[in-house]
Amino acid sequence: MKPISIPARDPRSKPPYCEEHVDFHFSPAQALAVRLLLDALKAGHFMLENGQHVDKTPDAVRWILERVAEEYGVLKATVPSPT
Repeated sequence: MKPISIPARDPRSKPPYCEEHVDFHFSPAQALAVRLLLDALKAGHFMLENGQHVDKTPDAVRWILERVAEEYGVLKATVPSPT
């Protein structure tokens, strides 16, 4: 795999409310990119933090976000709830 840089703000500051559900459509380029990622993750038998195999497009997106969370030390962070 080829490494990429993903920016994120300082995880030590208190985060605002965090979305737990996202519903969106990919552009054609994004759809191809996520398919290329999904195919590589499936071929490599990658798993999510919960032990589930990466088998579907949402799993590939979750896998990317877990890597970001891991990089910034927030993988096991508690997500703030809306008040």
